[in-house]
Amino acid sequence: MDPLGELIPGAEVRVYKRGTYPQNPVAVLKTNERGQFAASLEPAIYTVIFRTRGFRTEFIGLEIRPDGGDQELRETLQLASDCDS
Repeated sequence: MDPLGELIPGAEVRVYKRGTYPQNPVAVLKTNERGQFAASLEPAIYTVIFRTRGFRTEFIGLEIRPDGGDQELRETLQLASDCDS
């Protein structure tokens, strides 16, 4: 979502297993019209990268545990400044 809480459709989401960034993403996705995405991931530690025009690229760490079920990840993307371009 954006800083005002609005959903961001069409954002690129790349998921990397720990130690594999920037090669070999395990998932490359786009958010849907409600700003959502889904990926089936095995238990591990991941880096999730969000990119979309007009916003800063965000890097998030995520751990999927063997005993865990579905997890929800929410991220607020910050507007890009002229210096970020």
